[in-house]
Amino acid sequence: IGMVGLLEKVARVVTPWFKSAGDIVVLLGRTREELGGSEYLALRGEIGSTAPRVDAGRALALYHALSEAMDEGLVASCHDVSDGGLGAALAETALAGRVGMDIDLSVLHVENDVVALFSESQSRFVATVPASMAAAFEQVFRGLPCQHVGKVYKAARFRVRNGKRVRVDAALAQLETAWKRPLAW
Repeated sequence: IGMVGLLEKVARVVTPWFKSAGDIVVLLGRTREELGGSEYLALRGEIGSTAPRVDAGRALALYHALSEAMDEGLVASCHDVSDGGLGAALAETALAGRVGMDIDLSVLHVENDVVALFSESQSRFVATVPASMAAAFEQVFRGLPCQHVGKVYKAARFRVRNGKRVRVDAALAQLETAWKRPLAW
């Protein structure tokens, strides 16, 4: 999908990579048990039966709020959650920004960690917000699905847990090696 639009304030461009230690990581949108047709199941040779669905009305409200938050300068970074789900989006943003993160899946209230990490539920974004702007950001998203899932750290580690149960704890260099391996570059 492509899009063309007029950008009135170049200084308000929001890039996808995480930037600063101390920024809060938020997940915008709802995570549902929608693994049908996902990258996760494809890697396992499966198709699944519950494909992601779009709720256009809720999506539009979320998009308007995100646009407003960006216009107000409240968003440090933002990346869509799509192919590969939240796990892939987080890894992509960490590698691009060369910063670490600590993520807690328990705040999503999803029973299955595989679903929390790899569901491809539509109309979701992972964003970072400077801690000093968190209250203003929350105000913009009042009544919309917005969950603080973690923090950005200076240490180059990618850590994902569910409460105290650690699911992933790896150096960014390990993630980068695994990412580049299929293309040997």
